Amino acid sequence: MTSSVSRRLSKTQEARERMFDWSTALVASIPWIAVIGILAYFVKNPEKVEKWSSIIAKSISWAGSRWENASVAKDIQADINGFLRKTNTGKSSSVLPYRVKVSWVSSTSREAFVREGKVIVKMQKHQNQARNFLYALMEWTHKGLLPESRHLINDTVLKSVDFAFINKVLSETNRHDSKQLFLDEFYESEAPRGSLIEKYCTAFNKLDSMGIFTGVVLPEYSLLGQRVGSSLPTEEIRAETIGLATMLERLSRKVSGKDVSPNYLGKNIKCSIVLIAKVEKYFEQGLSPYLSFINKCCEQGFSSVYVAGIGTENILIVEQIKDAYERSKKLSFVWEKTQVLKNNESKVLFFRNSLENATSAYSDKTLRNRQRARQNLVGETHVEKETISNDAPISAETTREQGRELLIRATKAAQDEKGFVKGAALGVALRRLDPSFDPKSYGVSKLAEYIELYPDVLELQGRRTATDPTYKSKL
Repeated sequence: MTSSVSRRLSKTQEARERMFDWSTALVASIPWIAVIGILAYFVKNPEKVEKWSSIIAKSISWAGSRWENASVAKDIQADINGFLRKTNTGKSSSVLPYRVKVSWVSSTSREAFVREGKVIVKMQKHQNQARNFLYALMEWTHKGLLPESRHLINDTVLKSVDFAFINKVLSETNRHDSKQLFLDEFYESEAPRGSLIEKYCTAFNKLDSMGIFTGVVLPEYSLLGQRVGSSLPTEEIRAETIGLATMLERLSRKVSGKDVSPNYLGKNIKCSIVLIAKVEKYFEQGLSPYLSFINKCCEQGFSSVYVAGIGTENILIVEQIKDAYERSKKLSFVWEKTQVLKNNESKVLFFRNSLENATSAYSDKTLRNRQRARQNLVGETHVEKETISNDAPISAETTREQGRELLIRATKAAQDEKGFVKGAALGVALRRLDPSFDPKSYGVSKLAEYIELYPDVLELQGRRTATDPTYKSKL
């Protein structure tokens, strides 16, 4: 009996010792886990290393000018390279392929060159940090922005692109002193009021507020270098860069109710922009107008098709268009870019026309059939499929009841926690549940009229004429 108790006590003691050893090992490994985590973070965000290096160097700048100079250089590099990393997300890095490195020299002249994937900026250090940042940014821009295309772009257009880009960097890095210096010493003298440079800069700045400057303008000019290759610049190529800038300038001044062509079709630049701006258009007509426009662009031989939307509801439409062309053989999805704007969010999709001289494109019906086939193959857990034979006659009562069931499911998918649902979100949900959804199938021509068929499901809040009406669920 005594030996049995002794054995149990011995095993308990061993278990406690093992637990103690494991606990000790775990506690001892925590610092190493933290170190590994910090190192992984810095490897993923190298600009953070530069920022912290700047802070550390500044804290010991009393030890000599070397530390102060290092602090200033690292601070400049951290902001510019941080902007570069954020801007290159989601698309080809050929727009901005190089990081920046600042090196101080005694000479008053500035120079920049590319070495080992970086633009090395050699310049004299000024007491005014705003001037240091601006000069380094300008030198980096002249070497690092659109490096494959700069020699092909018209001088006026290129300077406008550079100025708009520099203004964007200064604004997003909160370098307000540098921005004022830029306006006083460069912009106002080289882009006087009424000049073509001022006109293009104004347009690019406005397009940037829509996510189109870095989402469309810069990528399209970058693609020019890839299309032309090592060819020398010609008047024809430079004229096309002016033509694209002119089209974009007109697009930036577009007002509601006035049609402005979002297309430019040249020999080397073949660009079309699909702007998703009117939620009510989708609310009433679905994807059909957008798909028809894109298909027409394919038939006409446009190389690049950009689809851009601002705001949550318009981005939902953009994503529906992406899904519609997921398996298209004529239009290849290349990349998407999401940007956080001042008070909103934007998304831009870039498609490449695989067959620029195609004589036909996918019709809306073909796209719907492919979506339905994919949906039936893959399946969606939140969608219950109807199994109604196409050969059997369907009564008006049956059709109406099917419409009611579809609306109920769409309402449950789109409503918020308080039971409110926006019209655009409801339209998206309906077409996700049934890609072939069309209000005409239920005897009405508009989505709003279809909703009115079922007053026991949704109740309109406010006026029906609202841009994007709100409904209250009665479920």
